[in-house]
Amino acid sequence: MLTKFATDEYKGLVNISHFVVPFRTEDDDDDDPKFDDPGNVEDPPYPSYLRDLAWSRRCQEVEEAEQLQDIEGWRSAVS
Repeated sequence: MLTKFATDEYKGLVNISHFVVPFRTEDDDDDDPKFDDPGNVEDPPYPSYLRDLAWSRRCQEVEEAEQLQDIEGWRSAVS
């Protein structure tokens, strides 16, 4: 592919054929903020953290409500 569509500058780049880290590792998970960590509420890791935390909690509530509806629908269909 590179021979057909790449520019000479791009072809000259080192290591363009392979990713430096081709897959996520266990250590990569440490980079994600933990929404359930109380210390992050007192000292947010980034400016929009509290908004993201509220959004995450609301999404979780909606998912749980949908699961309960699905279970109730299944239970009423079985009985």
